[in-house]
Amino acid sequence: MTRWATACALAICILGANAHADDIREALPPAIMTAEYESECCDNRWWRDVSYDWQRNPMIKVGDVFSFHPRLDVFFDYQQVFDDEYVSEGGRQGQQEDGLSINRFRLGFDGNIGEYTKYRFTYELANQGDITGFGQGAAGVRDLYFDFRRLQERWGAAFPSIRIGAFLEPWGLEAIRPHGRLQFMTRAVTDMFRPGRSEGIAFRGDFCDYRFSYKVGIFVNTQVAWNFPSDPFGTINAGRDGWNVVGRMMWCPTGNNCSFTAHFGASYVHAWGMSASRLRSRPENRAADHLIDTDFSTNALGVPLLRSTRGVDILGGEVMLLKRNLMFQAEGMAAYVDSPAGDYPVFGGMYAYTAYVITGEHYKRKGSDLQRVQPRSVLDFRGQQSGRGAVEIAARYSFGSLNSGKIRGGTMHNVTLGLNWYWNPTLRWQFNWVHSIVNDGIANAPVDILQARFDVDF
Repeated sequence: MTRWATACALAICILGANAHADDIREALPPAIMTAEYESECCDNRWWRDVSYDWQRNPMIKVGDVFSFHPRLDVFFDYQQVFDDEYVSEGGRQGQQEDGLSINRFRLGFDGNIGEYTKYRFTYELANQGDITGFGQGAAGVRDLYFDFRRLQERWGAAFPSIRIGAFLEPWGLEAIRPHGRLQFMTRAVTDMFRPGRSEGIAFRGDFCDYRFSYKVGIFVNTQVAWNFPSDPFGTINAGRDGWNVVGRMMWCPTGNNCSFTAHFGASYVHAWGMSASRLRSRPENRAADHLIDTDFSTNALGVPLLRSTRGVDILGGEVMLLKRNLMFQAEGMAAYVDSPAGDYPVFGGMYAYTAYVITGEHYKRKGSDLQRVQPRSVLDFRGQQSGRGAVEIAARYSFGSLNSGKIRGGTMHNVTLGLNWYWNPTLRWQFNWVHSIVNDGIANAPVDILQARFDVDF
């Protein structure tokens, strides 16, 4: 996949450069000749139109025809697990590990090519879901896509924006939100239902100042699992075949510029042509084992029942309410698995949480999603300013069940409390306490996790 995606990216960049060559030449200003540099090779000094900003938002721009924005996303995590009761009752996964790890190290870049094209590339270097240390997980390309946007200005309001490449499928509210905008260190247990990243094409339309939006796409399952192998939560397609059709609709009757914002939405996934399926989840911690798993249910030969699956349908609903520095968000999901061996099971889950910014910064809806908290005063270690950053508290309840039909994958209840301290728009400390009640068919016991993270995201 990596070689194929890289070759496509190079081809598109070369074609795009040729296609925009005339526009670039017209946009660049004529060279200002001086006595010192009067030479034929310097007649078109295009670099005079280059600008850069390394203070607020690192970026290099060449007029209006090209921009380059480097990206860095690093998680330094620590976790302490208290699972003595779960272990003593004979839990399927045994004792969980404590320790310090670099749980994410992503490098990338994005920017614009001309007026209507945006690009993005992200590469993962660190391990996810592995406490053993840096570089132990599966590294590889996470995002490689091109957005063709603002096409409505040329072809009318009904014409959608187009995204093509490898990227997150447009499913759910929390599932597609970048970690830098999450109120907790991990997504809820319902993250096991999300399709994850795949290669495909998606269309998006926004109307009435983002009061109504839709996203729809078709994707091919070319990966070992529906989610990337290093993704921390569920894996729903264990085959290297199949297709997904994904759709999401969002409605915001209040608009984005009100003191109170109400957001509602629904998502649907239909996957077919797969050879197997699997759902599993961790106790809302990236380094813990999967304590509930549909593979716990096997036939007489020890083969998981859902290794024989013809298709999966998943339906989800979402709501988000914002009132100045207070927010509420909830989602519910149900998955129907077309598997005669598993007696056509139906799995479900939900979460609900509330968050409050103690220092008074307001939550804002950006497009059709939540914007990251922006501190009004930046923490200054040099003593030149008296900034303190932004402080946020949050509480969440979530539930997931993998018991249905002949499948006894287990159930999980989670309560998570969070404290976030935003030093500035790039640096953030996170502290979470997770209390999970796990019933995996053998043990029915609590697992408590204390975890902390230093997050670098720009």
